[in-house]
Amino acid sequence: MSKLLLVLGTFLTFSCKINVHLVPHTHTDLGWLNTIDGYFYKDYSRAGSHDKVAKMEGAVNTIITNVVDSLLDDPSRKFTWSEMKYFQMWWKLQKEAKKNQVRYLANTAKQLEFVNGGWVANDEACPTYEDILANFIVGQ
Repeated sequence: MSKLLLVLGTFLTFSCKINVHLVPHTHTDLGWLNTIDGYFYKDYSRAGSHDKVAKMEGAVNTIITNVVDSLLDDPSRKFTWSEMKYFQMWWKLQKEAKKNQVRYLANTAKQLEFVNGGWVANDEACPTYEDILANFIVGQ
């Protein structure tokens, strides 16, 4: 594939192959526009009609279940989970058979990966190193 690139007023032609890496992962904020339980159970009763969250699809608890089922259906799939608070809430609701499936996906099949280890993903919610460390301590 030939591309044209304008560099300092001169067009350069070059060929390249682009590798695109898709990394299916979570970014499920805790308490951004709704409560933690509101996101987890899809209870938007407290969200005003003007609130963006009222138009959002899917509850976090069903997202986790669907990810696990999807990974079991196709061994070539992989998924990365970040927010331990929601995973902990989901885990407490699961029967031992589902927990064993998750253990298999994470430990044996290597299809499910946990990153960060914090209660939430570090972003603007944890702006200082003290916040980041506290997030990791609670998440562990």
